[in-house]
Amino acid sequence: MSVNVFVSFVHEDQQQMDSFRALAKNPNHELVFHDRSLKEPVVDRAGTPLPYPPSDPRSKPVRKEIKRLFDKATRMGIYPTR
Repeated sequence: MSVNVFVSFVHEDQQQMDSFRALAKNPNHELVFHDRSLKEPVVDRAGTPLPYPPSDPRSKPVRKEIKRLFDKATRMGIYPTR
C-alpha cells in the first residue's frame, strides 16, 4: 500500500527538499514522489502575496490551499528546524 506524506518545511531547508526531489527522479529508487508544493505564493485579488500569520484572518486563502493538500495525506513529515 502506498503512503502519501505531507512534508512541512521552512524555506531554509529548501536544499533538503531538493534532495528528496532528486531521489525521486532516480529510477533505481522505489520512492514515488508527487510534488504538490505550492509553486507560486497564494495571492490576493491585486496579485500581492499573502504573508500573514495563521492567526490573521487574511491568511485564510493560504490556509485553505495548504489544508486541501494536507487532507490528501496519509502521513505527515515535519523536517526539524534548526
